[in-house]
Amino acid sequence: MKKRPVIALILIGLLLTACGGSEPTTVPPTEVPTVAPTIAPTATVAPEPSPEADADFPPGTRLETTDPLAANDENNIVLLASVGDALVVGIEPEGGPDIALGLFLMQGSGADRLVSEVNAGPGYESLVHTFQTAGAYRLAIKNMTAKAGSYKLRIASSSGVALYFNQRHMVQGKFENNDNLSYLHLGYAGRDATISVTPAEGYADLDLRLTIVSLRDMSTILLEVDDNGPGQQETAVFKAPSDDQYLVTVWRQGDSVGVFTLKQAE
Repeated sequence: MKKRPVIALILIGLLLTACGGSEPTTVPPTEVPTVAPTIAPTATVAPEPSPEADADFPPGTRLETTDPLAANDENNIVLLASVGDALVVGIEPEGGPDIALGLFLMQGSGADRLVSEVNAGPGYESLVHTFQTAGAYRLAIKNMTAKAGSYKLRIASSSGVALYFNQRHMVQGKFENNDNLSYLHLGYAGRDATISVTPAEGYADLDLRLTIVSLRDMSTILLEVDDNGPGQQETAVFKAPSDDQYLVTVWRQGDSVGVFTLKQAE
């Protein structure tokens, strides 16, 4: 079966290859350094949560999207995680496909190792996982039937998990006790990307700031935006100096809490 990544995130320090001819929304994983082989994952299946119930999704990085899925095909999302990070994935098939979820530790040369999976049959699926090994992971979304369709996907995690985002996805974050949330942006040399962060309705006191650094040099801030006050959108026009992965961090100012949306357009 042919795998077609829909979205990909790469491990910190990973060199990009063949980026120039790629579309921004399709970034195939490249070679990933081997991670320690000892894996002791813990995974449970949530007891039939509602896709819309916030109680099933902890505060932190969120991604919500609706994507097509061909018959007997597979879509993939790549993310970075640290030891102890928590991940919650909810998926609702549309149009008839029976979808299985698999979480793989990426070890390079196609030797991905399965650490968690769930396939309870047609209908809503939920995967809950606590990472025991730091590294890059691939979330596989597999159509188990010969019937094409689509799915609604929602991902939540603790703040240590970073997801790639692009213009097709609205990423939502929620500040409670955490002071910042980070996301990965795939930048192409000389290409502008407009990245905006906006407090959600009802959070007029939420004051936000954006910073962007390269994963190759995280000590150097390439762009910082804090132009507006509480409740206002902050927008950064970022021209990547090279083909690379960039860490976009949203910071909260003061003690304000609440929900924000993060978008990208090129």
